[in-house]
Amino acid sequence: YVAPYIGDIDGNVSEDWYLFYKNITDFYESNKIPAAFSFYPASITNDLENEEGFAHSFLRMYSSSYIEILQKGYDGSIDEEKMDNLSYDQQKAILLKGQNTFTAKMKELGIQNPNLPVTLNLFHGRFTNITLNAARDIGFKMYFDVFVEDDLNPVQSTKDFDVVQYGASFSDGDPGPQTIFKDYDTVIREVKNYNNNIMIFINDTPVIPLWAHQQDFEFNESLNMSKWLTYTTTILKLKNDPYVKLINPKEIYYARHSSVNETPTNTSSICQFARSAAATSENAGSLAVYATNAPDASKAGCDSWSGYGFSWTPQNWNVKGNLTLTYDVPVYVNNLTVFGDYDICWNRIWIENSKTKQKQLVVTGPNGTCVLNKKISDNFLADKVILETCGWSWSSTDAVQLCGEGVPINTDIQICDWKNCRKGAASVSIDDSETACVDELESNGFRGTYFLTGTTNFTTAQWQYFNNLSLKGHEIGTHTRDHICSDVGLDAYRDNVEGNILDIISNTNLTRKDIITHAYPCGFATPEIAAILKNNWNFLSARGYNYNQLEAPTPPNLFELKSFNSHEYPGGDLEPPNYYAMANMTEKEGKWLNLVFHIDCSDDGVIPYLKTNDIWVDTIGNVVKYIILRQNAVISNIKEAGNELSFEVFSGHTEPQYAQNITIKVNSPVQPISVKVNGYMVSYKYKESHVLFDVPFPINANVSIRK
Repeated sequence: YVAPYIGDIDGNVSEDWYLFYKNITDFYESNKIPAAFSFYPASITNDLENEEGFAHSFLRMYSSSYIEILQKGYDGSIDEEKMDNLSYDQQKAILLKGQNTFTAKMKELGIQNPNLPVTLNLFHGRFTNITLNAARDIGFKMYFDVFVEDDLNPVQSTKDFDVVQYGASFSDGDPGPQTIFKDYDTVIREVKNYNNNIMIFINDTPVIPLWAHQQDFEFNESLNMSKWLTYTTTILKLKNDPYVKLINPKEIYYARHSSVNETPTNTSSICQFARSAAATSENAGSLAVYATNAPDASKAGCDSWSGYGFSWTPQNWNVKGNLTLTYDVPVYVNNLTVFGDYDICWNRIWIENSKTKQKQLVVTGPNGTCVLNKKISDNFLADKVILETCGWSWSSTDAVQLCGEGVPINTDIQICDWKNCRKGAASVSIDDSETACVDELESNGFRGTYFLTGTTNFTTAQWQYFNNLSLKGHEIGTHTRDHICSDVGLDAYRDNVEGNILDIISNTNLTRKDIITHAYPCGFATPEIAAILKNNWNFLSARGYNYNQLEAPTPPNLFELKSFNSHEYPGGDLEPPNYYAMANMTEKEGKWLNLVFHIDCSDDGVIPYLKTNDIWVDTIGNVVKYIILRQNAVISNIKEAGNELSFEVFSGHTEPQYAQNITIKVNSPVQPISVKVNGYMVSYKYKESHVLFDVPFPINANVSIRK
């Protein structure tokens, strides 16, 4: 594992070097490579009026899916040069000052609720065990640097805090324009031969930072293109090396603290077919689920279609769709076989580790082989396969077999996909400030999500009505102030959402932190609008429209949630399928059903029917909270002594808008005497040889089960 790292992103340097910030961000974004950039919180500027200024560059880094920003203390002052001489309280105060400054400055840039960095870096690497305790106690999970000064000793990782202090570099000298870069072959050779007795590992594989600094690339008030070419060529060569996986510090931490990534023991060769499937597009009679299990389509090959119920296809020939398949056992993949049905064509195929979110591209098309067999170097642990169609074919897919060395995983302790370990989830939302379905929901013990629009024209009675709904547990979400169904420009959309929020919080008991769910009017969504919602306010998700599809247990995009249309909104080809059939499929496939209604509660009676299914029904916001906490939760430190089982469960989100319990399922052949969470007895259910219980928010608990 190689972690690319750029040090000293600093808003106080000359504007001549801002070109480097733009170029380095473009490089990692366009090539989809994870990296880490360290920054000084005190140096964040608010020069948003300058398109070429530091603020725009820093916002892009913060918003990137590939770049992790590392907090570099506070400002690199004289105190931080002597950090190791300070007391615990003094060090903690400096780090907190950095966090608070970061939060305040991000708010100046329009990010109202910024995510704090979870990885720390320090000026001159003045890191000690005292610093570790101070950093861990205020929420950091890792210290990441590339050297230890001669007058200091390296610091060991603990069970809940990782320390990386050694790595490879592009140069041997001090950072700056004067430093000379090695050629890319030398750097890659040093990475592959790197060895140090104070290193951390993932699955017995070493983690090696590879570093350079911003000031290395300075040259006569411009960018040193020779160094830039050496740097980018090296990173791209590493990306394309089958024996190297690029990673950032946050991914390192969660890979090391995830049970799926524990060192394998007693591995054995295994071949398996998918147990579940999801797709970005699917034909009504040829659903994603039909690509699970062993091949069962016609043996006529790919020249003719086997018909409904045998294979997956996207909605039409000209639709580019992604099919995601999930497997029971993570394996170090050595072989992948795709069984086609009709008119097959794949553009790209990836394997993925569902815990670390790392992907490896294994097929680059177009490839129209009917039965595609691909041998893969067995250094990547995966339990998912993602297939992307060419977009001009039918691409019927019967099954995909994944083979490799299996890794035993602890299935005795699991976080349930859905609350109370229900088999599926469902949410009911009402658009356009309508009041439908209240009686149907409440009479069955459910609560819904009500999206408000036209809020400048509300009467006092309307505000009282929706405020009362909120007080009874229903969710209030935004739908823009003026129900924007077209491209009005990003600034206008932002202003319209802000106005919508202001109307709501000015006329109800709700605060900004309570408003976490948005619905795109008419389903008009773009990546740019989604970015505005993510980077401002407190939104956790946004619901789309005109999909008529179930959502996956772990949605690929929380800011474009799939849903089912209302009858006659707009009707025609977008008329929803049978709601009862969708409810049954939700339970069968373990997915999430999002029903949308408008003036009338035209549910065909399915709301009370949901109560007869093993489905958790709740607001969109509550379901999203659960998904986020579940996805970020880590079970660790499992111990069993005598008749007592203990373990820890932790999820990094502690902000109030994530408040939600998660449900744990523990295999137990006998009913336990007690279940304790953080030393307190909690209620539990014993069902089918499993103990089911909730861990309360915030998810940071020691669990003990006495049998």
